[in-house]
Amino acid sequence: MGTTVSIWGGNGIMDLAEVKERLAMKIAQAGREVDESVPGNIAYDEAKVSIQDYRYALDLVGEIDYPSKPVVPQFVADWITIAALNCDYEPIRMAEWIADNVDEDTDYHFDWLENLDNQRLLLTALISNYEVEKETEYQVKVKGIAPDKKNVLRYHKNFGLFGLAGVTDVDMFKTKFTKEWLKDNWSEYEAYNNAGLLEFEEVEDE
Repeated sequence: MGTTVSIWGGNGIMDLAEVKERLAMKIAQAGREVDESVPGNIAYDEAKVSIQDYRYALDLVGEIDYPSKPVVPQFVADWITIAALNCDYEPIRMAEWIADNVDEDTDYHFDWLENLDNQRLLLTALISNYEVEKETEYQVKVKGIAPDKKNVLRYHKNFGLFGLAGVTDVDMFKTKFTKEWLKDNWSEYEAYNNAGLLEFEEVEDE
């Protein structure tokens, strides 16, 4: 389990009925925009799409097992944090922001968002407290490059450089990594990992 996070302050819970009411209002507003627009123009098409999106979100909210506290990966917590800052902590706008800004060409977590169960999980997190999943940390050895006792991956915190050495516990070096952190920070991670050159040894919590 991980750390409990609230984006709302106070008790961190937003009333589910209020979310449904706001979605219904959004659907009605988009319906009025359709009625007032000329079929085929941009405003008309966008309003039609909005109606579909809001109805889809309303259906998902109706299926949420509320008020269970969801546990989300760190990258989802990052999405929520950024969306909250861009959308004044309004859950419906935040969901729209995430849908618009998590792109399959720029975010390798896009597949996570394509999953229906994960969409429900995200919506639950947007309207309640949520917990951030604690990721497993590993000591990583690179095979076939250095002598066995000098093949431990380490990251120099000051210079932002990766290197190999023996086991070390010096503060300036990071030697425990999550796989997500390596994906985000080590440009050669995928190449080494796909080639089977990385050996992961799970590090127990201290």
